[in-house]
Amino acid sequence: MQKYIESSILSVLNQSFRDFEIIIINDFSIDISEQLIKKMQSKNSQIRLINHEDNYGVYKSRANAIRNSKGNYIIFLDPDDLFSNPNLLRDLYEFNLNYNEDIIEFTVLMHEENHFLYYSSDHRINHFHNFKEKIIYHPNLSNILFFENNNYTDIFCRCIWNKMIKKEILNRTINFLGNNVYNKKHFDFAEDTIINILNFEFASNYSNLNLIGYMYNVRKDSNLKV
Repeated sequence: MQKYIESSILSVLNQSFRDFEIIIINDFSIDISEQLIKKMQSKNSQIRLINHEDNYGVYKSRANAIRNSKGNYIIFLDPDDLFSNPNLLRDLYEFNLNYNEDIIEFTVLMHEENHFLYYSSDHRINHFHNFKEKIIYHPNLSNILFFENNNYTDIFCRCIWNKMIKKEILNRTINFLGNNVYNKKHFDFAEDTIINILNFEFASNYSNLNLIGYMYNVRKDSNLKV
């Protein structure tokens, strides 16, 4: 990920909203990513680097970041992706001052090679979830995962990186799952799926905003197909 990591970090450091921390989990990388991160860390105290002694995988890396975080809300950013909107954190913060949501979902730009794929109002999907209601209150929010044709594989709520999630909800999820829920021999994908199902189960409210904020880089080895 050394090719992308500096741009990814800069997209956070360049946010207009400044009250944040950046927790970077180095999951036993074998390239020069750690050196690049340490160089940026030396110039910015908001960056915290946590090194793993082995390659533990995506779920344990995210769980470790959650446990070590200090803030009330968390947004996940994969090392080859970007915050595409410099005002993303500011806009999410200002919206949430009025609603105190457990989960706020925002719009994603898909980028492949040297051109953009999605999303605009003239495409089928503007948000990863395009519900009529902006704010949903429901005692069992996990039901929204099955809104489209009752087929979870047809929708994109399984992605965790287009959401701002209350740390309290994430803590309940990882505590429920425990440390050993994912065995690397058996789970090569779907970590986000399980996490999101539980996040929505534990949440009491959710918002879906028409706010472009995240750029997902679609590479040949990306799991998400568009």
